[in-house]
Amino acid sequence: MRTPSIAFAISLAGLLLCLPALGQPAVPETQFMPDDPQIQKLQQELRALLQRPPQESKPGKDIDRKAHGIAAEIRNRVLARLLEAIERNLGPMQPIAWDTVPLEAVDAEGRVIEIPMNIPMRPLRKISDAAFTTKTNFVMGNDNLALTLYDTLPQAVAPEERTVFERAYTGDDARAVETEAQVLVSLKGGEWAESATGPVANAIAVRGLDLDHGLRPNGNTTYDDTLYLVIAEPGKNVEAYEYRMTTESSSTQRGVGRLDSKQVWYVRGKHRGKDPAYKLKGSVAEGTRAGLEGTHQIVGANIHSAYSKRSIDSETPLRPNVSLGCQVIAAGKTDFEKSMVKLLDAKGITEFPYTIVEGEELSVLDAALEQHQRKSILIHGVPRPKAPGS
Repeated sequence: MRTPSIAFAISLAGLLLCLPALGQPAVPETQFMPDDPQIQKLQQELRALLQRPPQESKPGKDIDRKAHGIAAEIRNRVLARLLEAIERNLGPMQPIAWDTVPLEAVDAEGRVIEIPMNIPMRPLRKISDAAFTTKTNFVMGNDNLALTLYDTLPQAVAPEERTVFERAYTGDDARAVETEAQVLVSLKGGEWAESATGPVANAIAVRGLDLDHGLRPNGNTTYDDTLYLVIAEPGKNVEAYEYRMTTESSSTQRGVGRLDSKQVWYVRGKHRGKDPAYKLKGSVAEGTRAGLEGTHQIVGANIHSAYSKRSIDSETPLRPNVSLGCQVIAAGKTDFEKSMVKLLDAKGITEFPYTIVEGEELSVLDAALEQHQRKSILIHGVPRPKAPGS
């Protein structure tokens, strides 16, 4: 894990101070200072800590740890204020809607029948719609909250571990991924599972955000989407994982299965009745199937592996009938189970919210930040070896 430097702790606090005792150059304070007495009190505490004479405090890691702890609390308070501003300007979360939908099932004689099942779904905003784009631009620049928040985060992150289909982030890098993911879910009006007494996970799939190439037009011929899995636990550092995947199945027989951008919940279960995976509560979600008229129910939209025996990269084509609507991780069965299923099993996490974000919605956030000389971490801060200009 990369050890956070004192200079980075200062930036987390929104205070770029002079540290003569530690040989740090003098840098003027940031102009973005939220008008919040609690935040200002913490900033003053941090300033006093960092300006202590060397003989009054232990050098190095002791100061770094305390400064980083105070700065993290400042960041959390700024984030909380920003999330309140998002709700105030874009609107509150919509209530969960329990929809009764028909689920296809096969009886003992092999006949296909339909059974009714209640499915919990939360309606979400599409922030790329003109009205919500305008509100997003406003809230990300108003009161300096978003700007201060992004100044507390590393603008470039580096994975601790990586494979062809997965990357793992820790420390401040994981916190940066988590923060932007939470902002996106909040902008869309979704729920973010909070860690109160034990480990929790949140899953966010971004369409068209290719693991290697970055953000580009979304299709349904390659594994060009990315799943972010964020795990939080009281008293422990946040963990963030990034997976190559597809949210659109490729079926030449029944059309392309594409889940709507609604918030749903996944629970630990089985795929194909035997393989460890995650299934929707109720095993179905609303969606459309390209090439067929009207809206049809997608049955069993599970999160599961690609069952591939070879490595899958950005150019690997989807098999013609890879799935009928599932969310497919670009890995073989064994690798998927080791990297995701066993990870969550070990922490006792059996359920998590799942939010699909369209690529153009991530672009809206990036454009709002760029108006104030900031950038999206998921677009610009994550290493993309095949992205333009890399």
